[in-house]
Amino acid sequence: MQAVTDRTAEENRLVDFIVQSKGAEQHLVGVLNGKPSSWFPLKTSSQVPVYLDSEELQDTLITYLKAVLNQTPTKLKFTDEVQFILGVLFPEAIIYGLSIQKNLSLQDAERVFISGPVYHQSEVEEFDRGISKQLRTEGRPFN
Repeated sequence: MQAVTDRTAEENRLVDFIVQSKGAEQHLVGVLNGKPSSWFPLKTSSQVPVYLDSEELQDTLITYLKAVLNQTPTKLKFTDEVQFILGVLFPEAIIYGLSIQKNLSLQDAERVFISGPVYHQSEVEEFDRGISKQLRTEGRPFN
């Protein structure tokens, strides 16, 4: 339980830094004004890591990113606002926030983002037990 509590607190601090403190806003405005981003142009066949476990935090961040996009004139061309927010602004905000909060370079923060959150071994074991139980209930073996 402590691992979940710690990760949740870390995710809350990250989203608070981005949304409440507007800690990544200057970076995001820079991206919208043409600052190079490894996430733009959009890679249509790739999936973006979510990084945040909490759907509530995801929604909070996406709402904020939509507001930043709508308030900032941009030189970037895109056809799908949702795809642009999820595929460019979301990773840029998380990566920038991670770099500041964990004192990492942007490249190292991007690697952390792509790797996803770190799960404690006990969480993985609990997840495996739950899946195993569900599969046994359905009559299927779990290896």
